[in-house]
Amino acid sequence: MLGRMDSPTWPLPVTVLEGGRIRLRPLREADADNLVATSTDPDTIRYSPLPDEYTRDTALDYIRGAQDASRAMIWAIELLDEPDSLAGVIELRGVYPHAGYVDVGYRTAPWARGRGAAKEALLLATRHAFTHGCHRVELLAAVDNIASRRVAERCGFQFEGIARDREYLHGAYRDLAMYSLLSTDGDGDGAGE
Repeated sequence: MLGRMDSPTWPLPVTVLEGGRIRLRPLREADADNLVATSTDPDTIRYSPLPDEYTRDTALDYIRGAQDASRAMIWAIELLDEPDSLAGVIELRGVYPHAGYVDVGYRTAPWARGRGAAKEALLLATRHAFTHGCHRVELLAAVDNIASRRVAERCGFQFEGIARDREYLHGAYRDLAMYSLLSTDGDGDGAGE
């Protein structure tokens, strides 16, 4: 079990995190083309609220915005055996940081899917949040996004139910599955496997 600090720090310190086969690092302008390829992939588009036209300029704006950690900590997911690669992105967003909880979202590059990068990134980001005083990390996934839901479950996140019409995407409301992991649930080390 990870201990809780008296109050969460926000924004959380943005540091390079490493574990398993991945590194979480700040996004760089050199990531722009891979970010475009990830964000225009049909499976990514299907589940992500992204701009209709995701261009290199859109990617560069996102990368520059990632440097402002007042609202979200955004990391590039890099595979250690492929230095300077972009296997995806992961964000911790301060929904109610003063109340001790944040939410997490991630996108995995098509070429990195099925390699455990999302699971390892989720574990690292969640531990980082707990280490800095957060008590609850929430994750929302489209009900039919089985891959994302499996990642949450493999990291020990608990299914809490369905948030009806929680997201408006592609011209329609859709239900989202809600998951959470608490700092008191264990060490966040894939207890759900």
